[in-house]
Order: sequence, then C-alpha cells, then structure tokens
Amino acid sequence: MDIDANLDENHENSQKKGRHRKKQLYKSILQQMEFYFSDSNLTKERFLGQLLQSDPYVDVSIFLQFNKIRKLTTRLEDVTKAISKSDLIELSEDKTKVRRRLPVQIKENVDECTIYVERLKSDATHEWLSSIFSEFGKVAYVSIPKYSHSNIIKGFAFVEFDTEESANAALNFFESVDCKIPSAMDPNKLCSISTFDNGEKHNHNEEELEGKSIKKRKLSSDELSNVEQKKKKKKSDDDKIEEVDEIVNSSVAIEQDVSESEGEEKKSKKQKKALKRRMNLKEIGLHILSKKDWKKMRNRYLQMQRKTMTDLKKHLYKQRSTDFPTSKTKQREEPKIEETPAVVLEFTPGIIVKVALLEPCIESKKMKQELKTNYSSIQYVDIPHAYGSQEMYIRFTDNKSAQDFCGSDFKGGKPNILEGEDEQNYWQKIEESRNTKLKNSNRKHRGRDKLLKKAEKQTGKHIRFDNCD
Repeated sequence: MDIDANLDENHENSQKKGRHRKKQLYKSILQQMEFYFSDSNLTKERFLGQLLQSDPYVDVSIFLQFNKIRKLTTRLEDVTKAISKSDLIELSEDKTKVRRRLPVQIKENVDECTIYVERLKSDATHEWLSSIFSEFGKVAYVSIPKYSHSNIIKGFAFVEFDTEESANAALNFFESVDCKIPSAMDPNKLCSISTFDNGEKHNHNEEELEGKSIKKRKLSSDELSNVEQKKKKKKSDDDKIEEVDEIVNSSVAIEQDVSESEGEEKKSKKQKKALKRRMNLKEIGLHILSKKDWKKMRNRYLQMQRKTMTDLKKHLYKQRSTDFPTSKTKQREEPKIEETPAVVLEFTPGIIVKVALLEPCIESKKMKQELKTNYSSIQYVDIPHAYGSQEMYIRFTDNKSAQDFCGSDFKGGKPNILEGEDEQNYWQKIEESRNTKLKNSNRKHRGRDKLLKKAEKQTGKHIRFDNCD
C-alpha cells in the first residue's frame, strides 16, 4: 500500500511539473507574439507592416518560421493556445489567423523615450539588455545594429521605454555613477560613428583574440604603479557600494523598527535588492546617452565633415592656381572621354541551347566549369539565378556543336535549341546586358569620392616600395 501511495505522489508531482513547463512555454510564446504586434515593433517592422496593410489577419503558420518562435516551439497548437489568453491580439474563428484588437498607435515622443547605449560585449542579446533596463521601467523595443557580412554586433544599441519617465530615470542613475556620455564629447569617439565606416575591423574581437595569444611577462615599475592605482580606484568604488549598502541597511533597520507589519519588511527588502542591482550596473561598464543628444552629436559630426570637405576644396583650388598661374582665370574644359562603342554580337541562328534542369542548380560556378571543360565549343553559360535555378542557357560556337550537345547523353536535364521568337528575345536580352555593363564601366567618380581622389594625388599618400627596399 505504501509503495502504491509513493507511486501516486510521484505521478502527481511529474504532472504538476509538466503543467508548470507548459504554462511557462505559453507565457514566453505570448510575450513574443505580443511584441511582434506591439506599437513600437509595427512602426519599425517592414515585413509585418506590409502583411497587415493587405489584410489585418495574418496566418499563424508564418510565425513558426520566425527564429524566436521556432526556438520555443514548432507546433501550431502551442501558439494558438498562447494567443487565446492575450488582451492585445485575437484569433480568427477557425483559429488559423491572428490580428490586433486595437489599431496601431504611433508614439509621438519616441526620441524622448529612447536612449543610446554603447560599450556592449560581443555576446550581448536583446533579452539581456531588456532585463538590465527593465529596472527603470517597461522596455518597449531594443535595437542592436550588426555588421551585414559577419552578423557581429557593432558595440552599441538603442533601448526604447514605454514612458519618458523611465528613460529619464535611467539617464539620471547612469549620470550619478559617472556612466553617462557627456554631450560635449568629440563625436568621432562615439561607437556608432567610429564603426560606421569600419565594417571589416572589429576592435573588440581583435582585442579578445590578442589577449588570448599574448604570453605573461613581468610588469615594469610604471605598469605596476598603474595597476596599483586601478586597484585603489576599484577599492574606492567598492567602498562606495558598501556605503550605499550600509545606508540601505540602516534605512531598512529604521523601517523595520517603525513598521510592525510583514508587508513593509518585504517592501524594504525589495528596495534593497533593487538598489544593489542598480549599483552592479556600473561594473558592467555600459555608457548611455539620450537619443536627442545622440542626434545632436551626429549632426555636429556631419557638419564637421562638410567643413573639412569645403576646406579641402579650397586648398586644392588654391594649390592648382599656384601651380598653373594665369593672367585671366579661364574655365578649363574637361577632356571628353570617348565612349567605347558597344560590341554588337552577330545574330547566328541555332547556337543557343535551353536546358530544363531535372533538379534545381545549387552550385552554379561548379556547373559552369564542368560544362566548359567537357565541351570545348561552349562560348558562354547563362544560369539566371545563382541558387535554385530550374533552367540554363548555353551559347555554342556553331549550330553543329549545339546539335551534337542536344544529341549527347546529358544527364543534367533536357536540352533544346531555341527557335523563332524565343531566340530573338534571348538575343535582345544579351545586347541589353552587354550595354549596361559597358555603361557601368565608364562611370565617373563624383562628389566626395572624386574630391578624396584628387586630395590623394596632391598629398601623395600612397607610397609604393620595391621588393628590394
């Protein structure tokens, strides 16, 4: 009997744990779905915005393709069950589509509710940032810019709060711990500006890699003194935190003496924990700035750029006038560049073969190389799409080689020689593509690129040495 009772208890406990996990799953799915349909996301999201313009209802199956939802679940039932408990969004009658209950409200004070954050680590995530700044209020949106080619974060982010008061609370706290960026700082030092043109260099990653490879060495006297100063500074910061803790403890003790109820004691403990968490933010090393001040700094940087460009123009003009002095300033005519005439291909019928591929082409370069090595009479291989193309066009030197290819046992697809209107249309397409390529090759340098090229010629920045040097 005792064994049966223990088995029943274990079964009930396992069922409770399973229900708890399901509740947690539905809660996280609902939180993510409500974020997708939130005012702050829909005003910035293009994909969902375009879908909602055509139809207010969106298929629930589309969200199963989103990375965040896919990490949580792959079942449509879980998403629909989570949505059923929402106040912001609702399901259709057949439970296959979802829409917002209320229309989108555009926030007018977005800049006032947003802060700029920099000195992020390479593994920083949206969830981590929102959990940090949720101490000051509800976080509505987090944007972390990344490099397009490597998907590594650039080291800065924008955090949007629900209210302006939350953003001001965060700014005031970071200012009190000397982690607010001064508005009078040089704009070139901002992480968002320094990483704008530095797409290929990631300083934080290079520093981490270099730090792993460097061997230990003995420190000099100057370095030891610097280390001691840093330790003293850290001690002073720790002392400050201890002082804050003592003040909090004393205030909590006074409140405990005064208040006899348990509710006030819990409240004081929560306040103490919140203060400790906020003081730990200084150790993370984040620096923030209001988005309004960030925009001012960005505009100041653009003005500085314009000024340097105008000064450079004046300098180049002055130098040109000293190099070529003339009694009367004559406008020098720019030499006309003779356009290279477009090479027109002669229309030779029966040399273009269209191949309907049996399987979509995955590696287009590899296929082109194989065809050219196996068939020497091929002049050009045209695969319309680099990935997943269902057809290709092959141009041969003469009609006989094209017929031989069609008669051969080509396993990749079914080849047919183009004829009639299809052939004429393809030849027209060849001429158009050739003409556009020639136009792009003769493109002139304009604006800033042209000016910088002139400056490089004048200053002679690019110095090349021979191998013997």
